[in-house]
Amino acid sequence: RKTPFHGVLYAGVMITEEGPKLLEFNARFGDPECQTVLPLIESDIVPYLLACCKRGGLASMPPLRIVPLAAVSTVLVSRGYPNESEAGFPIDGVADVPPGVHITYGCAQYDARGILRTSGGRVMTVTGTGNSFEEARAASRLMAERIVFEGKYYRRDIAEML
Repeated sequence: RKTPFHGVLYAGVMITEEGPKLLEFNARFGDPECQTVLPLIESDIVPYLLACCKRGGLASMPPLRIVPLAAVSTVLVSRGYPNESEAGFPIDGVADVPPGVHITYGCAQYDARGILRTSGGRVMTVTGTGNSFEEARAASRLMAERIVFEGKYYRRDIAEML
């Protein structure tokens, strides 16, 4: 078709017992996927994103500096997600985030009194990093368990096969 493409091509892959399976291609970062990768990038990513916007822009960029760690993310969702999610519940346990753990807020906001509350389906993503996937998964899982809000749900099988 001779349609030039500039940007990010993201491949959504799931590891199964039969091996990797391609789920989708996207011309954007997926939320949880991006939230897992970004904590490992030491470079200032903005110049790279801008370079993606023009033909050959990345060719002149030095390689990204990547931290040699593993990362695992756990998405905390509200009861009812992905359909009609419940909202308005106070969120506790997000203070004192340990080193190697990153929280990316999605459907969470402070109310007029300064209380952090759920505001929709994907409340937050908890990313743990470590020297191995086991360490990263343990860091993510421990923080996910510490965070409390009514109706909290998260998958406990993420990165179990690694």
